[in-house]
Amino acid sequence: MPPLVVGLVNIKNQNFWRVYVEDVRLSLEPYDAEVKFRGKNSSGLAGKKAAQQIVIIEFESIDKIKAWYSSMAYQALIPLRDKAADVTITIYEDAM
Repeated sequence: MPPLVVGLVNIKNQNFWRVYVEDVRLSLEPYDAEVKFRGKNSSGLAGKKAAQQIVIIEFESIDKIKAWYSSMAYQALIPLRDKAADVTITIYEDAM
């Protein structure tokens, strides 16, 4: 399974968030990344309070993830992201 970027999101400003999401989509295009799932939390079953939203993005390699994240296009979005939401971004690899 290819590596995934998982974003856990708690939105602070919905208008800023909409702009950020669209701009991130554009920033992913040169890296052949695919948003596999974007959803909102509907209810908790166990553990601590979960994030309001989650996004899962598939990349071909960790190198492409790092290239995307460090790209000028994405780095320019970080101030907007920080105004829009509290976001935790993590890379996950296949454990098998």
